[in-house]
Amino acid sequence: MSIFNRVRSNASRYKRGRAAAAISGAYAGLVLVNAAGSVAMGLFADDPTFSGLGLLLVSAPSSFLVTSLTSPLIPDEGPSRALGVLLFDLPCTTVGLLQAWLLWRIARGPASTDDLRQRC
Repeated sequence: MSIFNRVRSNASRYKRGRAAAAISGAYAGLVLVNAAGSVAMGLFADDPTFSGLGLLLVSAPSSFLVTSLTSPLIPDEGPSRALGVLLFDLPCTTVGLLQAWLLWRIARGPASTDDLRQRC
């Protein structure tokens, strides 16, 4: 069974499940694309000053809280560029994916009545 069939069958148990899966899946994809771009720019660009701005804005508002907690740990200079990228991108990506999951949970609505009858 492919992953798309599993998502479709799971989403069909809820009143707005398919729409919620499409919206939250698109948001999760946007977070992952921005995370990959941020990591690539942070590690390989000559001047990675604004490398994580897209990821920060996409995963807002919870990324602002996480960034304020992890920013004192990020080194300003030195050879630990990868550590700075890790300490910025990993928490922002994590909270972005958490927001996508919360979006799925909120947008899907209650379980359909057919599903409730089958369980009883």
